[in-house]
Amino acid sequence: MIRESRQPGKSTDRQRAFTLIEILIVVALMGLAGALVVPYMGRSDSLQTQAAVRAIVADISFAQFDAMANQTTRRVEINVSDNSLRLLGGDFTTGDPADTFVLEDPLAGGREFILDFDDDRYGGTQIESANFDGESFITFDEVGGPVDSAFQPSAGGVITITGPHARYEIHVGAFTGRVTVINTLP
Repeated sequence: MIRESRQPGKSTDRQRAFTLIEILIVVALMGLAGALVVPYMGRSDSLQTQAAVRAIVADISFAQFDAMANQTTRRVEINVSDNSLRLLGGDFTTGDPADTFVLEDPLAGGREFILDFDDDRYGGTQIESANFDGESFITFDEVGGPVDSAFQPSAGGVITITGPHARYEIHVGAFTGRVTVINTLP
């Protein structure tokens, strides 16, 4: 609100100003906004954990869509002890690792499709566990459905990711391969 004040002897000049109450309200609101934003600015490590989760979800989705597009099987292999994830192609029916290969990342100039979560970009994110029908990998068949190691419909599974101030579960649904993420910290 702008208040017009008149001073004696200056009938044609008008001065406009904010009232003291209005200024105090604006300062209080700015202080409140600052108090709410500052704690979140100091938690970049939780943002890095979220980036790792988004990368995993994107890679699972890519493997599923690539399996459908190429009418072949694709596998997402999670290595908990190495804190990494790889996307694989090839013949998984033989059980021989020599019959498989690491896919090339089309967005990374043909580099192998490997995510290393020990990279500084992910700020201490750890793969706590991965369980898909008792295995640490999920395989997608030619129509994008998740299958177990015997190539029967999979019951799905969960990857658990932890960071300094965050913990997430990435669920891959049975039959459809639908991916959902749950924040497990309050």
